[in-house]
Amino acid sequence: WIKRTIPWLENRVAEQTMHAMQQKLEDFRDYRRVHKPPKINFNTLQTKLRLSNRPAFMPSEGKMVSDIANAWKGLEQVEKEIRRLERLDHLAEKFKQKSTLHQSWTTGKEELLSLKDYESASLMEIRALMRKHEAFESDLAAHQDRVEQIAAIAQELNELDYYDAATINAQCQGICDQWDNLGTLTQKRRESLE
Repeated sequence: WIKRTIPWLENRVAEQTMHAMQQKLEDFRDYRRVHKPPKINFNTLQTKLRLSNRPAFMPSEGKMVSDIANAWKGLEQVEKEIRRLERLDHLAEKFKQKSTLHQSWTTGKEELLSLKDYESASLMEIRALMRKHEAFESDLAAHQDRVEQIAAIAQELNELDYYDAATINAQCQGICDQWDNLGTLTQKRRESLE
């Protein structure tokens, strides 16, 4: 059973549709809940024989307890790798969502901060621009945590050896550079408005 199961678990070809991928995950969950027999059955036979004062059972070659234990270890390694890959996929999806949200938030902000609309404005208009800029600064400060989360997810993906880490790193670096630029432009605009 173990020898039949390991190749099935090692088959990590990505499915083409979301439905097929979800079915593959559901098959794996079903395997873990239903088909994987409990390990406790290893020692049950020996214990029952010992309690009945019968001689120990000597299995044939390849079916020794140590052989079965080694096969279990191999099976558990494959399961552990699948869980690691599931975690990586989850983190990559989370990174993608957060970076998309961040990029949609920053769209147009650099152009807005580069405007020199205060040069021909009256005192009342400058005060209004100043209040608007202060509101933007508080919004910018609130988004700092999101940028840090994006960087933390990228770091975790690197630590877990994600296969597409180069793309994630490039995207994260772009977000950090853009964030630094937004901070610089915000400071310059504040100084210009004052």
